[in-house]
Amino acid sequence: MGHILQNSPRQFRDLLILETIHQVPVFRAYQKFVRKFGQDSMSYQDYEFWYMRFLRGEYSMDYDRSQDPKTRSLMDMPLEIMEQIAGGLNIREKMRLRKVCGNLRTFIDTTPSNFIKILVRFESERTRLWLDDGTQKLDLRRPDRVAEFEHFSVLYDSKATWSMLEELKDDDCLVRVHRHRDKIVPKAIHWEMAMYNMFFALKNQKQVLEEISIENKSLSNFEEFETRLKCLKRKIRVKKVKIVTHYSNEESMILPYIDPETIEELEIEMKDWKVELKSEEDYKERIRKIVETETMLTSQVQQCVQLSCPSVPWEWIMCLLEREFDAIKINSSFYRIPIPNSRQFFEIILHPTEIKITRVEN
Repeated sequence: MGHILQNSPRQFRDLLILETIHQVPVFRAYQKFVRKFGQDSMSYQDYEFWYMRFLRGEYSMDYDRSQDPKTRSLMDMPLEIMEQIAGGLNIREKMRLRKVCGNLRTFIDTTPSNFIKILVRFESERTRLWLDDGTQKLDLRRPDRVAEFEHFSVLYDSKATWSMLEELKDDDCLVRVHRHRDKIVPKAIHWEMAMYNMFFALKNQKQVLEEISIENKSLSNFEEFETRLKCLKRKIRVKKVKIVTHYSNEESMILPYIDPETIEELEIEMKDWKVELKSEEDYKERIRKIVETETMLTSQVQQCVQLSCPSVPWEWIMCLLEREFDAIKINSSFYRIPIPNSRQFFEIILHPTEIKITRVEN
């Protein structure tokens, strides 16, 4: 109990009567109270208790609170109610709520997420992340995936991106969200913040994701992404996976952590301008690793792989298919690779700038 009730009960009574007569909102009244008497004079919970009594016309200060039943907290509410509360929050609201106390942090961390798409692009000084729950749409005649990503994604920027912004320090991160005020997070790294939020969404999937798209454009710390993938309790349940590569190895860091039971489509866009493969053996080994992943061998997907690789010599690809994978040549741009111990095969179509691999039944 605050010391003001012990030292000046009449003064407190007169002050509280005045506030309730004018129907000042309780929290605003408490703020005025602590400005006058100090933060230690009374807790908000005690102030609210007496305020509500006075509001009902109960002005006696002789009430003994020791006989009151134990008050209930938010965490005492039924789990179904708590889940409804959390279900109505977006990702930013959930992240704020989990900072309130340890119990709420545990609850939010174990609440299944309801995202349908996760799209992320890492750059050296900026990361762009969109956790799409299906509620955000652009008013366009035709859906534009790129435009939606650019419009709705959260930007995590380093000082190098905003060198003229004086209040942004060298080790700070500027978080920018559509229709929200920019926020400076002190002593934070852009890619770490984005990864944290992304894996928060992946930690407890409520449903199978429609799509996950990952691009590492120029981040040298991308190996940390695979480290966090290893820490997931189960593989990512998603229908479509798109990987845009710039370092010629990103798919090998991601595909082992995709659930082969849910994937329906895999697209790998090989830009590879950072680390370009030089020899035929390099290309052969890379394609072999993709084809022999658990995702390719055990999944029941139909649209398996769409490889966009403009830098790869096509004569190398055709030689690899025939010599290394026992491919049956139907014509110059159409091949089939039988899948051992099954009636299925991979159907491969070579387009001018991409390879399309489909798993079909014989």
